Amino acid sequence: MIIDTIANQQRLSTIHPIEKFIFAIGCLLTTVTLRDVGLSLLIFFIMSMIIIIVMDIHILLYLKLLSLPLLFILTSIISILFTFSLEPYSGEDLIWSGEIGPIFIFILFTNFEVAIELFLISIGSVTCIYFFILSTPVHELLFVLSRLRLPKELIDLISITYRFLFMLMETAIQMYYAQSTRLGHRSFRISLRSFSILIPNLFIQTLKKRTEMQQAIDSRGADELILSFTYEGKVNKKHLFFLFFFFIILFSGKVFFE
Repeated sequence: MIIDTIANQQRLSTIHPIEKFIFAIGCLLTTVTLRDVGLSLLIFFIMSMIIIIVMDIHILLYLKLLSLPLLFILTSIISILFTFSLEPYSGEDLIWSGEIGPIFIFILFTNFEVAIELFLISIGSVTCIYFFILSTPVHELLFVLSRLRLPKELIDLISITYRFLFMLMETAIQMYYAQSTRLGHRSFRISLRSFSILIPNLFIQTLKKRTEMQQAIDSRGADELILSFTYEGKVNKKHLFFLFFFFIILFSGKVFFE
């Protein structure tokens, strides 16, 4: 997976995962709780600059990663932005109006403000999550979750699920190539038939590999999967001091501009 590759190779890999978690979750909570348009736009800009410049991720790749959540955000925005009615409207807050047959479509100023606010808050929150995902490998993420005192069973489940995602993808690619060499995708109709065969066989093969893993665990005298999540390194107090003043400045700017 490309996100996993980036997380292991980017420039912030030497930063302690707890520090990256505090920075990401702090900015996320700031964006969601304060719900300030200017502050959300600032956090989006800061996170984007860190991802593109500091972490050295190509801007086209970053935009490609943003495209999927952006699609869901825009879908929600459209439902808020447009108002549908069977009667015309001519109020002062009307920005645009149109009609399709007997249905009238409006864009009101109040809806436009809500849509812009929701869009900026959502995209700012997404960049916070992307910063943490792109800068933190999975084993460091599991370490953070363990330090947050989450149930061990939940952390084990996340780890195993992540492992089986790669197994699922690897098996799917192998089966797809096997079908392609037998001309199983030479036309759209045949491709649909090939996919209908691939999907159930994919889950059967994955289940077999899961059974083999459980048998390997049992053969070693274990009745459960025992995982250890550790990280060699200490939290840098200077970085925590910097983060503290960073959030103080954010909240001070919010109060000042109000």
